[in-house]
Amino acid sequence: MTIKSSGGNPPTNPLSFTEISNEFGLPPNKNLGAYRVDANIGSLSELALDSGIPQSGQIKFSDFYSKKLNIVVKCTGGNRATVPYGNNAVVVGGFKNKPSRNASAWQGGKKIFINVTGTYSSNGASSSEFALKTGNSSVWPSGTDMVIDLGSNSKIVGRGGNGGNASGGDGGNGSNALRYLSGATLNFNKDVATQSNGAYISAGGGGGGGGSRAEQNDWGDRNDAEGGGGGGGNGLPAGSGGDGNGGGNDGELTNGGGGKDGESDSEAKGGNGGNGGSNGADGGGASGGSNKKEENGDGGEGGKATEAY
Repeated sequence: MTIKSSGGNPPTNPLSFTEISNEFGLPPNKNLGAYRVDANIGSLSELALDSGIPQSGQIKFSDFYSKKLNIVVKCTGGNRATVPYGNNAVVVGGFKNKPSRNASAWQGGKKIFINVTGTYSSNGASSSEFALKTGNSSVWPSGTDMVIDLGSNSKIVGRGGNGGNASGGDGGNGSNALRYLSGATLNFNKDVATQSNGAYISAGGGGGGGGSRAEQNDWGDRNDAEGGGGGGGNGLPAGSGGDGNGGGNDGELTNGGGGKDGESDSEAKGGNGGNGGSNGADGGGASGGSNKKEENGDGGEGGKATEAY
């Protein structure tokens, strides 16, 4: 269990070595000094047994009040994935095997580091799906403290929406990046797509709307003009550009593709395709055109970069 609190200052609840070893495992020779841990796991470095437990110098029983077992779950990449606890979970210190995720094995609480070092994509995702999910409170027992960390150059990215086709097709919606346990601490700025260490977390951008087709028919003199295709939204995979007057541009990982201008002749002009959304933004609506035969298409909605559940 999470080790009991001190009961006051000075402490009124003395700790035994057994209480400590029940939580963290038994070190060689029952040596309290062996708990001075300085561990490197995944892309995380200099991990203590738990926050506040010394890694060098003096260590004493009172350092262990209210502490709990720390576990790193290494997330090396996948597609529309859920955090893999199994063989990817490493106990800090290594003095015991990882516990099962149930109330009795959890003993009232554990601290989990979700360490993302690979790429999580959204190939084949619907607009409601996520590239990576940690699992919610039905998966992680009560008392779980969770920290989510993005390692250098890691990626969690939703799928981009496709651009709308000419004749006023709407752009597709992007999908989502990360769904995480409510109350988890995020060791990154969830509102900024590119992190300082080169990691990238982003929803898929919405596709741009397709431009309307135009038609002008005056005394048997008919003029037709095709609308432009919308640009694909950013994502992994990025959205494809829509058909129309040569086609809108495909999106890229971080940037949406540009929409294609509508065809134009002397008397009819098709609508211009909208640009695909970048960094999870909505796609732009198609615009312009004259003597239009259809309405211009609307841009698709960008997804969610993060959502707690």
